[in-house]
Amino acid sequence: MSNLSVLKKIFLLMGLSLIIMAGALFYSGQQSYNSIVAERKAMLMNIDHTAISIFKRYQSLETEGKMSREAAQKDAIAQVMAMRYGTDGYLWINDLNGMMVAHAAKPALNNTSVLGMKDSNGVFIFQEFIKIGKTSGEGDLDYLWPKPGSDQPVGKNSHVILFEPWGWIVGTGVYNDDIVALRQKQMLATGIIMVLAAIATICGSVAIGRSISTPLNALKVTMINIAANDTAGDIPHTHRRDEIGQMAAALVNIKNSVIERIQLESNRVASQAEIEHRRQQQIDSERHNSEKQAAVVNSFAEALESLSKGNLTVRLADLPADYRKLETDFNKAVSILAETLEKVAESTMAVGRSVDEINAAVTDLSKRTEGQAANLEETAAAIEDITRKIQSSEGSIEKARAMAMSAKDDAAKSSTIVTQAVSAMGLIEQSSTKINDIISGIDEIAFQT
Repeated sequence: MSNLSVLKKIFLLMGLSLIIMAGALFYSGQQSYNSIVAERKAMLMNIDHTAISIFKRYQSLETEGKMSREAAQKDAIAQVMAMRYGTDGYLWINDLNGMMVAHAAKPALNNTSVLGMKDSNGVFIFQEFIKIGKTSGEGDLDYLWPKPGSDQPVGKNSHVILFEPWGWIVGTGVYNDDIVALRQKQMLATGIIMVLAAIATICGSVAIGRSISTPLNALKVTMINIAANDTAGDIPHTHRRDEIGQMAAALVNIKNSVIERIQLESNRVASQAEIEHRRQQQIDSERHNSEKQAAVVNSFAEALESLSKGNLTVRLADLPADYRKLETDFNKAVSILAETLEKVAESTMAVGRSVDEINAAVTDLSKRTEGQAANLEETAAAIEDITRKIQSSEGSIEKARAMAMSAKDDAAKSSTIVTQAVSAMGLIEQSSTKINDIISGIDEIAFQT
């Protein structure tokens, strides 16, 4: 059932309805036929009982001695043979030996044996009557028998009763060709009704089926399109107020959800593309910066290497714009370092000249103060002090030279080196001043001597 389409299910339902209707009509016709047959059998039984009541009345007259058996039977036969009903209803009487006592429709059978009579179906009619009378007393039998005035046998329903005092069996029957014809008419009417019902059912099924299957197919196609993210078309049948309209309304909600999902997915893809673009830009920027940094570091390393070899004329040039300050600071530091070292060299030469002058003064002083022991002692002390000052000056000079050499190893610390060199120059200037003071003192002592 789950594999059948809605239209096929509707056809199946209508087919089952037709089968049930046909069964109901057939059952109704059969019941009607059976009811008619039952009514006729009841009528036949009543007629036979009427004949038996006649027999009983005359048998009573016989018993009372008012009539002889022969007279009583004769009058009873006359009354029973005179009984008629319907258009062709009559009675007959036969005995238990199979002799026809009286037959209202075929008098030629009177006083003849009918034991051998049978219908076209092979039913021995009167033997069956006798059997019914002997076994049950009364009963029904269906067989074929020609109508009065005709030799063509037709179906007949008969009822017989045994009147035991006289050994007679009285019976009557009705032809059932009328109810058979009625049944055939009913069957024909039933067939016509069924055909009309089938036509109406088929037309109704097609109409109903299409009214369901057509919109369902349209909704199915729409659902397939929506499942494929195709939301361009409109949802059909949203105006309906039945279950299909409810399905269409639900499909509208699904479509809106799909549109929202597609939009979110589109935004996500766009956002992802933007993120990827920015990430690529960042990677390119970082690579570019790395390349710039590598170039700057390479230039800086080359400059430092040249500086370490004593080249104080080295300068950085053509660095990127964001490294211009570093370039300026480096070049400025190298320039200051060169100037400082130049001043240190000049100061060193000046100190050397001062030392020569001091040595000359001391020599002169020694010649001029040989007679002055006390003054010589002071002079010796002064000379000793001068010597210490000179040694201190020479240490300052060596310190300045060491600082200059350290600039070769770490140009990055050039500003510190320059500061230290300046400080050393200050010490040299102080020592030079003290030396000048000492020389002046010596000159004064010499002058005094």
